[in-house]
Amino acid sequence: MTRGGASATPAIGRAAGVTAHGKSSEGRSAAPAERNPPLPSAPLGGPLGTHLPTEVEVDGASWADAGPTSGAMVAAVPAPSPSSPPLSPPVPPPAVVPAPVKDLDVVLTHSTADFDSLAAAVGLAKLRGPHTIVVCPGGASEAVKRFLSFHRQLLPIVPAKLVDPTRLRWVGVVDTTRLEGLGVASSWPAAADAVTVIDHHVGAVCDIVNPHSRELVVDDVGAVATLIVERLRDAGVGLTPTEATLLALAIHADTGSLTYSSTTGRDAAALAWLMVEQDATQRSIAEYSGAVLSTEQQRLLTVGLGAVVRHRVRGFTVGTVRLRAGGMVRGINTVTTDILDIANVDVLLLLFINDGSGGNGSRRSRKRSGGGRAASPTAEESLRHSHSEPKVSGAAPHS
Repeated sequence: MTRGGASATPAIGRAAGVTAHGKSSEGRSAAPAERNPPLPSAPLGGPLGTHLPTEVEVDGASWADAGPTSGAMVAAVPAPSPSSPPLSPPVPPPAVVPAPVKDLDVVLTHSTADFDSLAAAVGLAKLRGPHTIVVCPGGASEAVKRFLSFHRQLLPIVPAKLVDPTRLRWVGVVDTTRLEGLGVASSWPAAADAVTVIDHHVGAVCDIVNPHSRELVVDDVGAVATLIVERLRDAGVGLTPTEATLLALAIHADTGSLTYSSTTGRDAAALAWLMVEQDATQRSIAEYSGAVLSTEQQRLLTVGLGAVVRHRVRGFTVGTVRLRAGGMVRGINTVTTDILDIANVDVLLLLFINDGSGGNGSRRSRKRSGGGRAASPTAEESLRHSHSEPKVSGAAPHS
């Protein structure tokens, strides 16, 4: 109560350390008027209301039932301690880089894929599963390009530039055991979790390695496609007509339609399975296999394979062969490539001599012989009349 008899509303203490019990921080009793000075009786208000909570803290002291007060509200904010260290912003945890996802299965042909390499790759991809793709890292031969111009959309072939090597889970390699034969994909086997190498060149050195797992399969057959066909047959995997035709073409190409000395009974059995049970198209086989080697090319290839002389030069196997014919033979480069692939050499030096004495010679040679057509000597006769084998002092390997 005030002196005038009117009731006064208790107010919040203005001095630090004053409590509701009338004692200062120094332990002395304060006068009621000093503790609770009178406030005007006019109604008070403010945008946040006219009353404080029933109990507030002022400098650590409790003030109960403060009652209505003015619009100026009291907020108790403790002063920071001088000895407290300044607050530093929280340090974010180190970023966690997720490991690359390994989800790609790829089968590689060798550079400049021929029918045998491409067919084996397609067959191995079929055996592995529908998610597996085929990559030709160095392009393809002209005959294979012609086949693919009509059938590429039916085969799981993908350009090498679209493959991310960090995602490789498994890599299959067919028809070669050398990294240099893989062209731009030579680093892929080491980047994968597992590698399978399948070849038919017995005795070849394999430098394709993998730090985790490597399976190497080398068997003595005429075509690597035969090894793949045997696995498809044993696993009961059916083929489309395009796949069966491609595999049959491969066996025809690498065995000379089962006439080369490297041909085995397993090649014949694999070809029969493709023709009888998997509906390989004979018409397509005749069309594309005829474009691979002519009769004269097949004869030169057969003789050339038997006449290859092997030399060891700087750790590589270099093959040399000399062939002679009485006329021009078209596509001798195809014969050379096939000898290189089948003879299992790193480098092949082939000397082809056209002496112009046969019926395929020039018009001038026919005129000298009286216009008649001279018989062309066989390749065997050409070898008997050829000079001694050339000496090789050094050569650089190529794919």
